[in-house]
Amino acid sequence: MKQEWQKQSDPSETALEWIDLDEIEAGMESGMERGDASSRRGHFPHAAAAAIAVLLAGAVGVSLVSCGQAAQLSGQSLEQVGRRDITNYRSFSGTINPVDYQNVYPDVTGVKVKQILVEEGDEVHAGDVLIELDPQTILDQIEQQEAQLAVSSRTSALSVEQAQTQYNNYKYNIDNDLDSQLLSAKQQVESGLQQIDSAFSQLVTAQQAFNDEVGLNNQGFGSNLMQAKNGVDSAYQQVRSAQNQLEEAEKNVDAGLQDNTNAAQISLDGAWLSYNQAVQSYNASKINEENSLTRLYDQLVAAQFTYLNTIDNYNAAVRSYNAAVNSSQQQLRNYALQAESARAQADQSVSQLSIDRLYDQVEDCTVTAPIDGVVTSIPVKIGDSVTAATMLSTVTSFDIMKVDIKINEYDIGSVSKGSPVTITLDATGRTYEGEIASISRVATVQNGVSFFTSEVEFEADEDARSGMSAEVRLVISDLSQVLSAPSAAIETASDGTTYVLVPSADGKSQEQRPVTLGETDGNYVEIKDGLSEGDSYYVTSADPMAQMMMEMRGN
Repeated sequence: MKQEWQKQSDPSETALEWIDLDEIEAGMESGMERGDASSRRGHFPHAAAAAIAVLLAGAVGVSLVSCGQAAQLSGQSLEQVGRRDITNYRSFSGTINPVDYQNVYPDVTGVKVKQILVEEGDEVHAGDVLIELDPQTILDQIEQQEAQLAVSSRTSALSVEQAQTQYNNYKYNIDNDLDSQLLSAKQQVESGLQQIDSAFSQLVTAQQAFNDEVGLNNQGFGSNLMQAKNGVDSAYQQVRSAQNQLEEAEKNVDAGLQDNTNAAQISLDGAWLSYNQAVQSYNASKINEENSLTRLYDQLVAAQFTYLNTIDNYNAAVRSYNAAVNSSQQQLRNYALQAESARAQADQSVSQLSIDRLYDQVEDCTVTAPIDGVVTSIPVKIGDSVTAATMLSTVTSFDIMKVDIKINEYDIGSVSKGSPVTITLDATGRTYEGEIASISRVATVQNGVSFFTSEVEFEADEDARSGMSAEVRLVISDLSQVLSAPSAAIETASDGTTYVLVPSADGKSQEQRPVTLGETDGNYVEIKDGLSEGDSYYVTSADPMAQMMMEMRGN
C-alpha cells in the first residue's frame, strides 16, 4: 500500500494523518474509464476529488521546491522519464441492431393462410414450420391436369401406333415387291426388254433376207432408189445414236451428274424426224422400181422401225419405273415423318413438368424458417390471401449484432476491416469485443466534414437487445511500455519544434532539450527521441490539483 503523510495545518497539532493514495488513484481511474483520450484530464469521482481537496488543504503553506533545488521554479516538479502503455482511441455512439434477419415471402400465390404455428418472440431453427398455406386450389389444378394428361396420353399412343403401322406396312410392300405402282412399272420395263429382243430378232431376219436376195439376183437399185435407201440407213443410225445418248444422259442423272436428258431427247426427236422423212423419200422413189428386192427392203425398213420404237418404249418404261421408285421412297419418308410427329405429339413431358411444378407449389405451402433466430414479426392472419409481395414473417438472429458508426477522414487510414473494437451498452454497462465488419469506400460529407460509414459487429448475449444505445471504442494506436512524459511537460518553440525543460549540468539553471514526439493519449505523450529512460525533466502545472494528481499517479 502506497501511503504519504501530511502535517496538520494547526501548528499546535503534532500528530500525523495517513492518507491511502491507492484508494484515491483507483477512484480516479474508475472515473476516467468512460471518457475518451482527449477528455481524460480533469474528470474524477467525487470521492477522489474530496480526498484530494483534503490533501491540498493540509498542504497549504508547504513549499513544493525541495531544499537544494535552486533551479526548480514554483509550480514545477522534477520528474524522470519512464515507460508506460499509451492507447489512443476514438469513441462513437450508436444503436445496436441485428446483423442477420430475413423477411419470409411465399413461393406460391393465389392461396390463403391456413394455419400459423408460431408467435412473435418464439425461437425457431432453420427448417421449422412457421405457417401453413391452404393448397386446395393447387390440388384441384393437379387433379384436372392429370385427368387431361391421361386422356391425351391414350390418344397420342393410338396415333403413334397408327402412324408406325402405316410406315411398316408400306416399307414391307416396297422391300418385297408388293407395291402395285412399283410392280406395274417393273413389269413394263421387263416387257420392254422382251419387245426389244423380239424386234431385234425380226430386224436381223429381215436384214439377212434382204442380203440373201441381193446376193442371188445380183440386182441393184437405180440411182434414185439407192440414194433414198442410203438416206434411210443413215437416218436409222442417227436414231440409234440419239437413243444411246439419251440412255447415257439418264444414267448420268442417276449417278448425280449433270442432267442433259432434255438436250438428248430433243436430239432423238430430230433423228426420228429425219428417219421418217428418209422413209417417205424411199417410198416415193421405189414406185417405179417395185420388185422382190424392194419388197424385202420394205420388210427390213419395217423391222428397223419396230426395233427403234421398242427401244424408245423401253426407255420410257425405265423412266416410269425410276419415277415410281422415287415416289415410293418419298412416300416412305413421309410416313416416317408422320410417325415421328405422332411420337413427338405423344411426348407428355411438358404437361408432366407443369404437374410437377404444381406439386412443388403444394410443398411450398409449408413455410419454414430460413435461419435460426427469433420470430419478430407475423403481419398476416388466418384467411388472408397471399401474393408474391405478401410478407408472412420476419426471423431475426440476435447472435451477431452491429453498430453503425462514422469514422472521420483523418482516422480512416488507421482503420481496416477486422480492426478490433470495444462495445459498451449504455443501459447495462456490459462490454463486448467486436471488430470492424465493413467500411464504405465513398466518403459522406455533412457540414463540410467528411466521414466514412462503417459497420461494427460483435457476438451478443441476451442482455444486448436491438435498439439499445452503445458506445464503440476504436483503438487508433496501442503502444506498450514506450518512453513517455506528461503532456504538460512538452513545450512548443516559435518554429514549431518541441522541447522539455531539463536541469543544467550544474543543477543551478534549466535548459531546453529538443524532443521528437510520437503517439499521445491526451495525458501522456510518447518520447521517440531526445530523452532516455531515467532522464530528469520539469513539469509545470498551473493547476495544483492536477499537479498533485500527477505526483500521486507517478510516472
